[in-house]
Amino acid sequence: MDAEGGEVTTYKPDDTLTVKDVIKYERMIVTKSWIDMDKGTMTVILEPAPEEEPDPNSQEAFLKRYDKRKKELRDTLEAKGTDYSGKVDRHANFKAFYFMTQGIPIVMTPLMSCLVRQLDKIQRAINLHINGQAYVKGETMADTLKDNAGYADIAQDIWEMEENED
Repeated sequence: MDAEGGEVTTYKPDDTLTVKDVIKYERMIVTKSWIDMDKGTMTVILEPAPEEEPDPNSQEAFLKRYDKRKKELRDTLEAKGTDYSGKVDRHANFKAFYFMTQGIPIVMTPLMSCLVRQLDKIQRAINLHINGQAYVKGETMADTLKDNAGYADIAQDIWEMEENED
């Protein structure tokens, strides 16, 4: 290592680079080099090359953003699910809506209740997009879209559980 933290390597004219050397140095850039004619050597200082950002429109970049959103969504679902339903029955608030609507001509199942909440989120997202701002502080378009994605996952879970009951 040199004083600046780069890796110092000295080569003689008869040195040959092996595949291992090439792989070791493939993500490095030469920051300084000099030749010592008396010793017949060339010395180079190598530093790690900066990480290249993928094209934001590439599949790699999209999937990286997707993974980040899914992790944030999971954390949000866990926190909000506990707030709304507790830790025992993650669908309790949707089932409660079903029991509250008994006797009304249209009975709302837990799945229908979840889908109605998605419609609320979609309507809110449309209004936020049109108005360009949120009037409720702390509730952004990103929050609304995340909530809607969470409701989609919950709806799928409810639907799959109902399908397995039959």
